[in-house]
Amino acid sequence: MILDAVIISDAKSADLLGVTVDCLDSLYDTRVNIIVVEKQKKEYVGVTTLRQLGEFNYNRYMNEAARIGSAPYIGFFNNDLIFSPPWLDAMLKAFEVTGADSASPSDPHLYKATRGIKWGSRSGKELLGWAIVLKRATWNNIGGLDESVRFWCAENVYEEQIKKHHLRHILVYGSQVHHLRETTLKTLDQPTYEEYTRMQVRQYNSLFRKNLFGWGS
Repeated sequence: MILDAVIISDAKSADLLGVTVDCLDSLYDTRVNIIVVEKQKKEYVGVTTLRQLGEFNYNRYMNEAARIGSAPYIGFFNNDLIFSPPWLDAMLKAFEVTGADSASPSDPHLYKATRGIKWGSRSGKELLGWAIVLKRATWNNIGGLDESVRFWCAENVYEEQIKKHHLRHILVYGSQVHHLRETTLKTLDQPTYEEYTRMQVRQYNSLFRKNLFGWGS
């Protein structure tokens, strides 16, 4: 295996189950070890399924799944993605050519370019939190993904890790993955939604002395 691909899922309805299954179907590759961290009592054919136990924490679940793999690369992905071949070949080639430590694929709905790479680690620009691929050595060296926020700002705290450890991140235009944005956030009650979103922004702002969205801490 060349890549351990971790997917977070909460298939609590037929529609959300379909989103995860479509993602897995598009991701299937004999070089990829797929690990789904699922909240519901679901099993997926041909993949390893872990249960979401304890308080929800996106990066903690990602780290727990990554620990059971051994591939030289780790992919951390949302479940609302469709992977377009040859996304993996383009990603691996970019790592080989650039020597980057981590990378994000490109969503063709957001970026017109289909070739080349862009250096940078700005959240929502070069660093796309719904799809991050790291060298396992990099993940080990930084002690795993920062778990100090639970959902929103998970990519922002990774951006802080990139800065702290002087990592090199790239956006790979030729590695194309469609982000459907079929998020389970839409199905949450208002208090839970606030807990996973606005409260996490304030947590991030407080920890890193930021003012993201002008919300302070």
